Amino acid sequence: MTLQKTSPPSWPGRLLKRLCTEEQLEILYGDVEEVFYRRLEQGGKFKAKLLFYRDAFSLLRPFALKKAEEYHPTLNYLHMLKIHFKSSLRSLRKNPLSSYINIFGLTVGMTAVLLIAQYAMFELNYDKFHERADDIYRVSFNRSTDNQVVFNAATIFLPVGPEIQKAFPEVENQVRFYYPFTHGEIKYGDESFNEEKPVFTDPSYFDVFSYPLKSGNPKTALSEPNKVVFSEELALRYFGNEEAIGKLIEFSFEDGETTLQVTGVLESPRKDSHLRLNMLISISTLDQWPTFERSKWALPFYHTYVLFNQKPDVAAFEFQASELVRGFRAASTEKNVVESIALQRLRDIHLDSDLTFELFENGDRQSVNLIILVASMILLIAYLNYINLATARSVKRAKEVGVRKILGSRKRQLIHQFLTESFMLNFAALAFAILGMSVLVPFFSELLARDFHVTRDPIFWGATFLFVIVGCLVSGLYPAFVLSSYQPISVLRGNFSNSIKGSLLRRVLVTFQFIVAVAMIGGTMLLLGQTNFLMNKDLGFAAEQVMVVNAPRTAQNTENYLSLVRAFAGRAQNLPNVNNFTHSGSIPGKVMASGMFQKKGDVSGEPSSMQLNTTDFGYFETYGLEFLSGRGFDKDIMTDRTGLIINEAAMRALRFENAEQAINSKVIASGNDREYNILGVVSNYHHSSLKKSYEPIIFAFMPDRTIYFSFNVNTDAVVNTVASIEALMLEMFPESPFEYNFLDDAFDAEFKSELRFADIFKSFSLLSILLGGLGLFGLASFAANQKVKEISIRKVLGASLGDILRLLASTFTPSFIIGSLMAWVLLYFGGMSWLDNYAFRINLQWQFFMIPVIFVLALAILTIGFQALRATKAEPAQILRNND
Repeated sequence: MTLQKTSPPSWPGRLLKRLCTEEQLEILYGDVEEVFYRRLEQGGKFKAKLLFYRDAFSLLRPFALKKAEEYHPTLNYLHMLKIHFKSSLRSLRKNPLSSYINIFGLTVGMTAVLLIAQYAMFELNYDKFHERADDIYRVSFNRSTDNQVVFNAATIFLPVGPEIQKAFPEVENQVRFYYPFTHGEIKYGDESFNEEKPVFTDPSYFDVFSYPLKSGNPKTALSEPNKVVFSEELALRYFGNEEAIGKLIEFSFEDGETTLQVTGVLESPRKDSHLRLNMLISISTLDQWPTFERSKWALPFYHTYVLFNQKPDVAAFEFQASELVRGFRAASTEKNVVESIALQRLRDIHLDSDLTFELFENGDRQSVNLIILVASMILLIAYLNYINLATARSVKRAKEVGVRKILGSRKRQLIHQFLTESFMLNFAALAFAILGMSVLVPFFSELLARDFHVTRDPIFWGATFLFVIVGCLVSGLYPAFVLSSYQPISVLRGNFSNSIKGSLLRRVLVTFQFIVAVAMIGGTMLLLGQTNFLMNKDLGFAAEQVMVVNAPRTAQNTENYLSLVRAFAGRAQNLPNVNNFTHSGSIPGKVMASGMFQKKGDVSGEPSSMQLNTTDFGYFETYGLEFLSGRGFDKDIMTDRTGLIINEAAMRALRFENAEQAINSKVIASGNDREYNILGVVSNYHHSSLKKSYEPIIFAFMPDRTIYFSFNVNTDAVVNTVASIEALMLEMFPESPFEYNFLDDAFDAEFKSELRFADIFKSFSLLSILLGGLGLFGLASFAANQKVKEISIRKVLGASLGDILRLLASTFTPSFIIGSLMAWVLLYFGGMSWLDNYAFRINLQWQFFMIPVIFVLALAILTIGFQALRATKAEPAQILRNND
C-alpha cells in the first residue's frame, strides 16, 4: 500500500513540460517515472527521489528543448511584434494616399504643439530661475474713493519695505527699486549715452534675487552711496574691453546729478524675467537730494519685493500690512479714501499683472492659454482625421480581417496589428515634427520676439513621448476594435455594416471638426478686425508729425538751463519744416506723475486721482490738441503760471457739466491745498494704451520739469529736418547724445504684440482649415465606400453627378449645420469676453459668423465633389460584381 501511494516529485515534471517539446517529453519522461517506481521496490524512498531528480534534469538536452520563442514570452512577443511590423508596413505601402495624409496631418499637429509647448514653457516659467522664487512677493498699492478704485499701482511708498520687515518676523528680507520713469544720461570720457531704465535699489537685491555678479562683491557692491552695477552688455558699450570695476561715470536724471563708481558687473539679464535691469544704482544715493526724504510717505513710486521665510497667509498679511501703512499715512489721507496694499506672487507678475507703473510690459495669460488651446485643437483634429480615414478604409480591409480570422487570428492579435500601424504612423509623424520644429524655431522666435531654442529638457521630451503614446492608443483603439470586430462569414459574403454607435461617433467627430474650423476662422477675423481698428483709430493728436528727442541733462542751474532751452526753442522754430516746438515732463505713450484734485466748493465727493503732465507754452499747438473751451498757456500772462488745463475726462471727474462751466473755476490740489485756475479744456486723446479708457489729465505750467523735446514737423522732408535739428542740438548741447523717434512709430510698437498674436492665430487657423479639409476628405471617402453599391445602381438607373453629390452630402449635412450653430455660440460668447478687455472695440458683425460658414461650406463641397466625381468614373458592372 505504501509503495502505491508514493509518487515522484511533481515540480520537475511541470518544469520539463514548459521547456521540452511535447513529443520528446511523452516518450522520455515516462521512462524516468518507470525507473523511479522500480527503485522504490528495490530500495529506500530517499534514494529513489534523489536519483529521480538526476534522471529528470538529464532530459534537458538540445534535441528535446523547445525553440526559444516557443517558451520565452518576451522573445515570443518580439517575434510577434516583428510580424506585426512587417504586416503594418505592407498595409501602409498598399494605401499610400491614406498613409501620406495621416502622416502629414499628424506631423502638422505635432509640430504646432511642440512649437507652442516651447513658447508656453517660456511664458509660464518666467522668474522661475530664482532660487527662492516661490517665497518672493511684490507689494502693490491700491487707493479707493467711495469704494471705487482710483489708483492701482505696482509701486508703494519708500519706507514700506523696511517697516514691513521690522513688523513681521515672517519677512526675511526686502528689496526696493526706484525707477525715475525717465531716461538718465551717462557721461564717460568724451562720450555721452542715454540709458532708458536706470534703477536705484537696495544692497539686498543680490540676496533676494538670483542674479549673479560676473565681477565684484555682491555684499558690498551697492552698500554705499554713489555706487553702480552694470550688466555686461552696458559695461561693454561704455568701457569696451577695459576693466569696468572702479570706473567713474557722470550720471544725471530729472532729479539731479552725481558721480557714480562702478562696483560690479552683472550677467546680462535673462529674457524670462520681468526684471530685465541693466543699471543698478545704490538706493542710498537718493539721500543727497532732499526731495526724496520729504516725499517718502507722500509719493507711492517705489517697487518693493519681500522675501518670506515661510509660506505666508496672504489675506492676513495684506490686512495687517495695510493697517500698518494707514498708521503712517493717517495724517495725509483724505476721508473716504481707503489705501491698502496687496501681495503679488513673483511668478504671477508676468502673465497676471497690468498695473500702473509696471517696470516692463508684461505678457497676457489669456493669450497664452488661447494659443495653447488652438494648438491642442489642431492636434486633436489631426487625430480625428486619423480615426476617420482609418474607418473609411475599413471597408477595403474587411475582407483582410475575415481571411485572417478564418486562418486562426484572434481578435486580440488583430487589435495588436492595427495598434502597431497606429504607433508606426505616430512615431514617423513625431520624427518629422521634431525635424520641422528644429527648422521653424528661428522663424517662430522672430515672430514672437522671443529667444527660443530647441529645448534639451529631459522632462519636456519625456512628456512628449508619453503624450504621443497616449495619442497612439486613444486614436488607434477605436479603428482597431472596429476592424477586428467584423464577422468572417458576413465579410466574405459582403454583408456587413458598421454599428449605429460607430456611425454616431464618427458624426460627432466630424461635427467637432466643423466647430473648430468655423470658430477658428471667425476668431481670426475678429482678432484681425480689432487689431486693425486700434491701429487705424484716431489718437486725438498729430502723432505722425511729432518728433521727440530726449531732453539733455546739464550741469547748469535751473535758471540758466531754462534760458538755454528757451534760446533753443526760438532757434528750433525757425528751422525749415519745423512748425512748433515744446518741452514737457511726459509725452503720449510715457507715464506721468499723478495727484489728487478736487473742484473748489464741491462738498458732494472726495478728491479724484488725476494724471499730471508738466508742460511749457507750446505743448497744445505742437501736439495739435483741440480746445473745447478756453485757451492754452500764454507766455505774456504771468497768472497763467498758476493755471491748469484739463481734458474732458478730468472735466467729468471734477463734476463739471460742460467745458464752458469749467473755465475760470478753481481746483484744489490735495497735499498742498493750493488753488489753481482752469484756463482751458482740451478734447480727450490717447496718452497711453488704446486698451484703456481716456485718462483724466491735468496740464500744469512747469517748464523746469523738462524730460522731452517735441517738434511738430512737416513730413515732406524728414531726413533734412532731422539733420538740421540734430545739428542744432549738438551746437547748443554738445555733451548730450541725440536720439529721436516719431510718436506714430512708438504707438505702432505698442501693437506689435497684438500683431504677432494675430499672425500666429492666422497661421494656426490656416492649419486647422487644412486639417479640417483632410477630415472632410476622410468622411467623404468613407461615405463613398459605404454607398458604393447604391451609387453604382443609381448610376445604372441614370443618376447624374449632381444626384450622387447630393447623396454623399446628405452624410455630413447634419454635422455641418450643428457644427456651425455651435461654433456661432462659441464665437459670440468668446468674442464678447475677449472684446471686454478693450475700452475701444469693434462690434460683432454678421461677417464674423457668415463668412467662416460660407468658406467651410465651399471647402466641403469641393471635397465631396471630388469623391462624387471619383464615384461616377467607376465601372458599375465591376463594382457590383465585386460586391455580390
